[in-house]
Amino acid sequence: EINKEISSLKVFPNPADDLVTFQLPGFSGRRDLRLEITNLNGRQVISTPFQASSIQIGTASLPRGIYFYSVVKGPQRLATGKLVLQ
Repeated sequence: EINKEISSLKVFPNPADDLVTFQLPGFSGRRDLRLEITNLNGRQVISTPFQASSIQIGTASLPRGIYFYSVVKGPQRLATGKLVLQ
């Protein structure tokens, strides 16, 4: 069930330096889930599909600051949170 998958989302480390991991321990292999990261202005800076139970994102090229992440299915946001890059 998708709600169980999403409720188990882990993001670490947060704050992050060069690499951050987004992990869905209950991931069932759904092909319709995406991870999106936006800056404070709402501009999407990363968008990638979940193809496994975890995604590692290199953040070295992004300016330090506060970002927001979302797990989305189509137009629906299933989980959101704050990510700090230092």
